[in-house]
Amino acid sequence: MTDPYPLKPFRVSTAATLCAIMRAYPLVTLISGAAGTAQTTLIPLLVEGSSLDDLALIGHLDRNNAHSGALVPGAPLSFLFQGPNAYASPDLYPGPQLPGWLY
Repeated sequence: MTDPYPLKPFRVSTAATLCAIMRAYPLVTLISGAAGTAQTTLIPLLVEGSSLDDLALIGHLDRNNAHSGALVPGAPLSFLFQGPNAYASPDLYPGPQLPGWLY
């Protein structure tokens, strides 16, 4: 059986398009670990390289972030690129509502 997701109209298969999407929307959910013990962290990444063969994702985690211990050579990682988003300052809202990000 072939994998039905993502649906065919939303699949991207060319390296140039994938790199362009990653550069345009650098906010990533970093995922590591097995089911039940997975770590997730929201992190902005810089994308360097022009093909998937020489691609480098560069970001920063605080040493005290629980996820930092999972980032070891050879460990499986997943990167979920979020798409369009922006930080929304609490100064934009007159009431007690506290936004973080606009999706």
